[in-house]
Amino acid sequence: MHSADMDITPGTHVRCRLPSGDTADAVVSAIRRFPVDFIEVQLDRDGTKVPVPRSDIAQSILPIEHETSVQDVLDHQ
Repeated sequence: MHSADMDITPGTHVRCRLPSGDTADAVVSAIRRFPVDFIEVQLDRDGTKVPVPRSDIAQSILPIEHETSVQDVLDHQ
């Protein structure tokens, strides 16, 4: 399931692909629509909040319930 297919709301647990290429578990903390659409997530590992552009969601976030390999993540880009 791609994130574009799931209902993403604050409190949704997700797995994010970070700009560094690493993946991290996180919780959606906000949906922002101005000035640019993006989802803000709070990383489980250290509490850091990271914005993910809405246009990159299908490429950046997969539901945790979906067991994913690194290759699966790369294939979804």
